[in-house]
Amino acid sequence: MTVYRPVLDEARVPANRDFYAPGFEVRIEGENLPQNVLRDVREVKYIDGLTEIDRFELVVNNWDPAENRFKFIGSETSANADQGLHRLFQPCEKVVELRMGYAGNLITMMQGNFTMMEPHFQANAAPTLTVTGLNVQHQLRRKRHSGSWRSERPSAIAENLASLREDGQPRLPLPLVVGPVDANAEPVLDYTAQTNQYDIDFLLNLARRHGYELVEQQPGQPGVQRRQLYFGPGSNARAPVNYALDWGRSMVEFMPTITSHNQVKSVTVRGWDRRAQRAIEEKIEFNDPELQRLNADLDEFVQCDPREEIVVDRPVFTREEARDYARAVLRDRAASVIEATGTTVGLPELRAGTRIRIGEIGSRLSGDYLVKKTEHIVNDSGYLTKFEARREQLPQVAS
Repeated sequence: MTVYRPVLDEARVPANRDFYAPGFEVRIEGENLPQNVLRDVREVKYIDGLTEIDRFELVVNNWDPAENRFKFIGSETSANADQGLHRLFQPCEKVVELRMGYAGNLITMMQGNFTMMEPHFQANAAPTLTVTGLNVQHQLRRKRHSGSWRSERPSAIAENLASLREDGQPRLPLPLVVGPVDANAEPVLDYTAQTNQYDIDFLLNLARRHGYELVEQQPGQPGVQRRQLYFGPGSNARAPVNYALDWGRSMVEFMPTITSHNQVKSVTVRGWDRRAQRAIEEKIEFNDPELQRLNADLDEFVQCDPREEIVVDRPVFTREEARDYARAVLRDRAASVIEATGTTVGLPELRAGTRIRIGEIGSRLSGDYLVKKTEHIVNDSGYLTKFEARREQLPQVAS
């Protein structure tokens, strides 16, 4: 029923799995959920996105029919509130590991902490409890910052940010290690901006947009001597996987949206040259030869009703910086012509930042997509992965 093909020659082909035996595992402080709790789990959900910290949700039955009372929350007293199952899902206290996949091949999705409990006392159904947890990286959010980098590789940006200090202290509370990268394969980014973001959120977004990982490593892992952040290729974290998903074979649902709204024919960026003490104004047209064109085969949609856009709220200080930013705006707009949501059989390694190739739905909709968000769900119906993506098809280069 399900067919997988790697998008790129170097992509890893998933191993054969029993797709009829989905499973999950929740470990709290290294211990699996007790069997009497495991039977109460109704749904497990994992969500990640390019611009957000990973999170998970557990929906569990909150009623004990044998004792005729609420099981986790709702029946505790001042005397026993700190005992037994009443504190099992207590926010902040415990490290939780979530694994999902199939029998004999579960993949670690994240490590985190419980951060929220939401009991649901219903009139016509059994009471439930929804427990939410965030990746441990959420503890690294301290202060928002802004900054920019021009003509730098992602790894160099990460190294530079990790070296920054504020009030005599490193801005990142954990040391950051950049993994080995192939300088010939790593792109040089024209313009990269951190705009009022936590450093951890900015690095997370940067990593996932370029196929890298940002993970927390603990002592005891191979080659790790201290608690640290790792930024770089997933070979030291988890291998990046690129999937080819074909409608009718590996996808059970696909809903693309084609729009010409918000497209522009040119971008003008204005700033101030502090050295020359004069205004900067640079205009980049849609057909600029240095613009790395996305979705060029959809120009009929991009240019059917374009408008000119002038950016005046971006601090730029050189003509080159203004041109680079204008190209980045045009490129980003071109990538929004086709955005889509889809559902496939559960694929634990399909995450935000993964590139997928969609096929069997015609030339305009088929192509390469960047996954922006995923939602992995295991419940009584099985294991499904839902995703949000946008088409980022580069022109074919003649050989």
